[in-house]
Amino acid sequence: MAGSELPTNGSPKGKSSGKTSITGKSTADHGVSSRYPFNYHNILFRRQREEFINSFPNSIATIQDDDGESFRIHFAALFSHKQDAIPLLLLHGWPG
Repeated sequence: MAGSELPTNGSPKGKSSGKTSITGKSTADHGVSSRYPFNYHNILFRRQREEFINSFPNSIATIQDDDGESFRIHFAALFSHKQDAIPLLLLHGWPG
């Protein structure tokens, strides 16, 4: 996280071409081909990332809102060994 850069004005640093990441680097700087997004290398890279993400412990829970409607949520809970660790909650929409 120390090396992360978040935009202060709602967009990545520099001129936006629609092909930059949140750090302002081009997708090519991250090893992603923008010219051939579905080539064999990118499919392999995606599968490796999926395996890595899916290696974390995860669960499904049912929560209920104030109106009594139930929702199933999928989550990963990773806990720090440090007593003073700051909790981090990452959310995404469906389908994710």
